[in-house]
Amino acid sequence: MAKRILVLSQLYWPDEVAVAQMVTDLTKYLDNKGCEVTVYCSRHEYEHTDRAHSRLDKLQNINIHRIRHTSFGKGSKLGRIIDILTFNLVIFFKLLTLKRHHFDLMIGLTNPPLLSYIGLHIAKWKKLRFYYWAMDLQPEISFRLGYLNKDSLAAKLLSKMSKYIYKQSDGIIALDVYMKAFIGAHADKDKIQVIPVWPATVKQGEGNGPNAFRVKHGLENDIVIMYSGNHSIAHPMDTIMEVARLLKEDSRFRFVFIGEGIRKNDVREFQKKYELDNMLLLPYQPREQIHISLSAADFQVVILGDNLVGLTHPCKIYTAMGLGIPILFIGPSPSHVSDLAQGHDGNVLAEHGEEELIVRALQSFADQKVTDDSIATYNKQLIAQAYTPEHSMQAIYNFLQTG
Repeated sequence: MAKRILVLSQLYWPDEVAVAQMVTDLTKYLDNKGCEVTVYCSRHEYEHTDRAHSRLDKLQNINIHRIRHTSFGKGSKLGRIIDILTFNLVIFFKLLTLKRHHFDLMIGLTNPPLLSYIGLHIAKWKKLRFYYWAMDLQPEISFRLGYLNKDSLAAKLLSKMSKYIYKQSDGIIALDVYMKAFIGAHADKDKIQVIPVWPATVKQGEGNGPNAFRVKHGLENDIVIMYSGNHSIAHPMDTIMEVARLLKEDSRFRFVFIGEGIRKNDVREFQKKYELDNMLLLPYQPREQIHISLSAADFQVVILGDNLVGLTHPCKIYTAMGLGIPILFIGPSPSHVSDLAQGHDGNVLAEHGEEELIVRALQSFADQKVTDDSIATYNKQLIAQAYTPEHSMQAIYNFLQTG
């Protein structure tokens, strides 16, 4: 039985980004199960690299070792590369000092690239089992987005490293069947377990009273179309921004963009260029308040880039559906998002560039005289049946005890 577990993840508590939240949830769950958990992570937050946390810390009984490295942030590609390289270099030397029998297994994440490659080599040397938790798949995402030339020497080296992880890991946690199919083309499918992530909160909204987020931001009488999460190139926001422009003169709608990311400035510039008073841009909301902000929406927007099915996994769909909110999905089908959302007509599915389709759907929703409560019931029940935190984290715990 695996009792002593080392987790490698750049992102961890108190960071608010989705990966940090999921890793934090799992480690707390493992701790409650009686495991001795240690986490190696970054001292710096993902979006705010100027915020540095204590080198040594504890959360419940979890021992946290935060790595000191450069913190140029995401302002430039070179600075980001240096941050990745220095983090990986420092953690490599820290892992070298591990005593052979100090841990039973190691869990490696996908951020930053090379982290699990380094961890896997050390794990094999120290005779630890290694489990790969595949949140997203690099370098394939970079190939699809045009960040890396697939035929370059660096790309070939990175591909070789990722395939090594797939082949040599003792177990792999894939987030959906599409991700399992991609990894399974390079590894033994029998060691890949599909275990989705879970809602960021299981709290419901504020009942029948006025929503505090709506009141605070003057949204009481609006139909709120909300995107809440990472503003990423992997989740192109051009279509939803264009929908906001097309509905500029329709005073019934407000488009709320919550979060950070490298495309946040693009949203800001688009708003400024077209003088869109129907757009509201806000930072990430505290996790303890997220059920309130998300519940303020009439539609939660979930976006997945074309050609990225199985490579990345927008997890906000679980939280939004768990709160009973209709989904506006912009992206390719089939995908894990379309598989979940297509079961009820109250959810809207569209491809990138289908602005007119989305506009018609939203206007039809606004024209309805009676609210269809069945969509809320459907979305809530779907998540409650198979996508709760307890369901997924218990599955991961069981998987770690095999082998």
